[in-house]
Amino acid sequence: MENFSAYELLSKVGLSCFAEHYYDFKFCTNNAEVAKKIFLHNPTRKESGNKTRVSKAKKIFKNRLEKEALQLIINSGSKVSPEIKQLAQEILAKENNEG
Repeated sequence: MENFSAYELLSKVGLSCFAEHYYDFKFCTNNAEVAKKIFLHNPTRKESGNKTRVSKAKKIFKNRLEKEALQLIINSGSKVSPEIKQLAQEILAKENNEG
């Protein structure tokens, strides 16, 4: 297994993008479909960038760094909106309850 830090991977995905599409990334079976969904949610993001986001997000899950990534979002200061932080907190609480 390659050694990546949650911070390194999350910086490639984007903090808001990771929280907003958390479950799309977690249950991704088709990278192109998730990349398209990201584009539809935010048309200013380029296709090549979205493919990178999906790839890096999947590595977060592959390396079991998703909870650490969520915690980084929660503790990110003014880098993300309060709504995104709240979303990350809700997802983390759910993930912690599921085991």
